[in-house]
Amino acid sequence: MPYRAMNVAVAVAGVVMLAGLVLVGANVYRAARTGPRWKRVLISAGLVMLGLVGTTSCTPVITCYKGPPPPEQTVRNHMSSISDRLSSLERQVAQERLQPDAVDAALRSIEEDLEVEVFREMREELDEPHRSELIEMRKTLKARIDTLRAAIRQE
Repeated sequence: MPYRAMNVAVAVAGVVMLAGLVLVGANVYRAARTGPRWKRVLISAGLVMLGLVGTTSCTPVITCYKGPPPPEQTVRNHMSSISDRLSSLERQVAQERLQPDAVDAALRSIEEDLEVEVFREMREELDEPHRSELIEMRKTLKARIDTLRAAIRQE
């Protein structure tokens, strides 16, 4: 039992040391990796203790979890990704780098991604201004797909 009491005392001392470092504005994660061994042990024990009691923190490298993005942002990112893929395909067709069959297969893939069920359901959940904006984006993308498909059929 005396070992357990000593470990708890070291952890509590580490938490106190962490509080002091935070008040001074020091980087506690760097401090846990550098300096004298006794300091590294105390700070590491304090970090473990805070982790055990459920206190979370953010590091400069790792971002904190902020929850899922709003549905309009998710759908907008999805549509933007599709638009980028379509732009790349349009450039390659303009440079005559792809065969018509390859372009047609890529366009089918893009159309399938445009019709993903999850994003269709998300569009239903959006408020009216966002829904209208995303429906317009979808119509624009469909028109670009149709234009590109017509262009490769003429070749």
